[in-house]
Amino acid sequence: MSRRATWLAVAACVAVGGVLRAIPCTNDFWLDEIWTYWDALRLHSPLEVFTGIHHSNNHHLNTLLFYLLGDQRAWAVYRLPSLAAGIATLGLGARLGARRGRLEAVLAAGLLATSFPLVHFSSEARGYSLAVCFALGALLALLRFRERARALDAALFAACTSLGLLAQLVSVFSWAGALALSALDLAREP
Repeated sequence: MSRRATWLAVAACVAVGGVLRAIPCTNDFWLDEIWTYWDALRLHSPLEVFTGIHHSNNHHLNTLLFYLLGDQRAWAVYRLPSLAAGIATLGLGARLGARRGRLEAVLAAGLLATSFPLVHFSSEARGYSLAVCFALGALLALLRFRERARALDAALFAACTSLGLLAQLVSVFSWAGALALSALDLAREP
């Protein structure tokens, strides 16, 4: 498979995956999305996202996005960050797959594009799509840092990890995996 054919196939997967995610974005809100909407409307400052809401439905980055978007008539607007993160996940997955080969890049993009859980959470304003996107971004940055030891890659890793944790606390598992990989690298050094 030529390089051009590979990237055309990846682009087709990203386009199909984007359409699969965009179609359900206009569906009715789920209860937890409505709960986040009402919580965000009653806040007086962005700081209150972190200090004023004390329950498990408060995924800080998602609630902050609701707050910043304000009261929107078209509720699908609140799902746009999740949709963007879901589409970015396809590109990041393809980039990670490309580290192994061209076929792997296409397979990664195709599998991620058609994964029902990823499609589902990319079409809802919950934070899971953001967490997956930032986890893949952090992994890519960490792998590049291990190869080149550039400060930019370390900063990208830190930013993606922090944003992932703010998006959804379950991101602690990807951070723990990155910590284990880094500890393994340190143990192998003379």
